[in-house]
Amino acid sequence: MLHQEAAQLLEEVRPSLKLPPKACRHRRGNYAALSSGVSYGGGQQQPSTFKQSETTAAVIMILNSSTPFYRLAGFSSSVFSTWAPKLYDYYVDRLGAIFLNDSTSHPENPALHRNFPNSVFPSATYNLGPATVCFKHTDAANLAFGWCSVTALGRYNPKQGGHIVLWECELIIEFPPGSTIFIPSAAIAHENISIAQGKTRYSFTQYAAGGLFRWAEHGLMKNKDYFASLTREDREKEIEKEIQRWKKGLDLFSNIADINPLV
Repeated sequence: MLHQEAAQLLEEVRPSLKLPPKACRHRRGNYAALSSGVSYGGGQQQPSTFKQSETTAAVIMILNSSTPFYRLAGFSSSVFSTWAPKLYDYYVDRLGAIFLNDSTSHPENPALHRNFPNSVFPSATYNLGPATVCFKHTDAANLAFGWCSVTALGRYNPKQGGHIVLWECELIIEFPPGSTIFIPSAAIAHENISIAQGKTRYSFTQYAAGGLFRWAEHGLMKNKDYFASLTREDREKEIEKEIQRWKKGLDLFSNIADINPLV
């Protein structure tokens, strides 16, 4: 099965990695994690690819070019387009502008490229466990009203562990290997229940940094440069627009009436 092939591939590449301690012990949990793709924030001057060592980059290339993860990535993107069509179109429009107008091709900041040509998401993380159990956290750098795709992988009994906990929703959900869930990971605190000793659990996530959308909406400029380019009147309008941005985000969520014609 596809999810078993994906898990097997993660197990095969894991021994070749030489990850720094911070990649295996971090605020999300005590497990190895590899991030790939394009992000913006945390001091970056413009949208950039995640920087990795030569060895790690080679492993990520193997994973990104593999059939299992290509198919999982495309599946998640397709589900996203079906169940959140307005939000998906927002991703296509804003992120598409960044990739289309990328001018960062030089050695220290390679040209931006998508992890997967069949996925709208600009970033992905491979959580290589071997027991990927997340601590309670939010992904504050992601788009506040955006959706994060999470696919569970591995060999564990989903009735005995690996559940995903959504705190604000007061939900504990069985999360079997091969399942995919979408959550607004910047807004909803989430974690996993531990798995049984001797079992393995991995995950594959796709997401988008909120800074990327801000960069696109501000004319492919940093906030400081964008606001400096505006007249006082336009600056005041933009500030008010930023204050009301959460309402725009909610308007991009779909209801059954939006989805029914599509399914």
